[in-house]
Amino acid sequence: NEMAELIRADMTRQYNVMRGHDKQNRTVMIKFPRVKSGATEESYILTQLYMAERSTAATEFCSLGTQERSVAIYDYNGFDSNNAPAFQMQLNAATLLQKTYPERLGLVVMVEPPFWLRGLFSMISPFLSSSITDRIKWASGVVSMRFTVEILWWLPF
Repeated sequence: NEMAELIRADMTRQYNVMRGHDKQNRTVMIKFPRVKSGATEESYILTQLYMAERSTAATEFCSLGTQERSVAIYDYNGFDSNNAPAFQMQLNAATLLQKTYPERLGLVVMVEPPFWLRGLFSMISPFLSSSITDRIKWASGVVSMRFTVEILWWLPF
């Protein structure tokens, strides 16, 4: 169908994988940098919703319905801003995900994030609750190298 084709096309631009679960039975979703530009807003949003739904379903299955939150890992190794979707497109997707899946992220790990992302987070974090900021972890340098070699063994699960 048309929606499946849009999702498949967008997934050739950015690889997303589900990779097991942590000790709290939260599914781990890893999002790698986009390798191609050219996503439409419809394909981008559909892909984000599809991945969120897969992550939620896998978490509920793995935990036998006792866990609702997932882990999202954003790997910025090789990130190229030329391939990133337009900011407004990302904002629209984030808003929709927040409304559709509130409180579904148990942990977010940013691996080798660009400098501007850390700066942006530093500016807005004073306005966020500790329940949100405590769920965001940053991995750079040695920690990031270990992550690349043996995904997840070092995370505090």
